[in-house]
Amino acid sequence: MLYLKEMAWKFLSEPQTITLLVLIGLDLLLGVAASLRTGAFDWKALPRFWLTLVLPYFVTYMGAWVLVYLGLAEYLPPAFVEVLKVGLLTPATLALLARIVVNLKDLGYPTAPAK
Repeated sequence: MLYLKEMAWKFLSEPQTITLLVLIGLDLLLGVAASLRTGAFDWKALPRFWLTLVLPYFVTYMGAWVLVYLGLAEYLPPAFVEVLKVGLLTPATLALLARIVVNLKDLGYPTAPAK
């Protein structure tokens, strides 16, 4: 059991994991604020957020991280391991950033540079 606790702490202390969690939290807060502002807030939409964003991105990244942590890296070329880690994190980060920009736009913040 101590091994799982140690592995979970290591995963949660990784800068990539922290970044992903911060972006998920920011997206959640801005999404709720935007929906409250437009009057479209629905408690039933929060589980959909978890099912469509958090689970696919975070759990997939966590699964790849666990495989690498458990020793997959020893059997694969180092370049492939880096592609695996970055290749799973980058789409999640880009999707979250796009959602944050949309939420900021819904809140009335300018999202494009003024001409």
